Amino acid sequence: TGDGITLGTSAGAGIVDMDKVQVHPTGWVDPKDPSNPGKILAGELMRGVGGILMNHEGERFCNELGTRAYVVDKMFGHDPQYAKTKTWNVDTEIPTFSLVLSASAAEGAQKHVDHYLNKGLLTRIDGLDALANWMKLPVAKVKASLLEYQRDAKKGKDAWGKVTFNGVPQKDLSSEVFYAGKITPVLHYCMGGLTIDKDGNVLNESKEIIPG
Repeated sequence: TGDGITLGTSAGAGIVDMDKVQVHPTGWVDPKDPSNPGKILAGELMRGVGGILMNHEGERFCNELGTRAYVVDKMFGHDPQYAKTKTWNVDTEIPTFSLVLSASAAEGAQKHVDHYLNKGLLTRIDGLDALANWMKLPVAKVKASLLEYQRDAKKGKDAWGKVTFNGVPQKDLSSEVFYAGKITPVLHYCMGGLTIDKDGNVLNESKEIIPG
């Protein structure tokens, strides 16, 4: 929560690299409290086992196995101003996306899946039609995206350079069991902090030790 930095600066401490803040691409949006600024992280494992990221159009938009910075950039890139400036307008609504796992992908992260299901952050969905309904999209749109993903997996590469395809949905999408939830980019941690010396003493803005 930054209490230590607040405490330090109130005592005259200097700060460094406070503009270096990491944003994590997958924080769960709780359907019971979607506007709550506090989010539970969806671990990278959820993407590693085969989780697919889809936007509000039902389209994939990135290599899900990319770095946090890369995936966040692709998410923020849905906003025209960010796409041009690479700077996020704090007055702009943070976008949300769907994280979708097949049954086989979910098996690879069963403990996590069970945990998120228990918290109501993931939903079990039986079949393609129900998934499209959950996403509030035409079945044909969601089907087209998943079929393209299956074709890319078979080729071994997609448009974003993804070459590892775990947990690909089965051929018969109507009988696939999906696990889906809404996610959004979230503040993860700050790489900056108080100025210190090699011995861990806190320094003021003139690089002098603050006694204490």
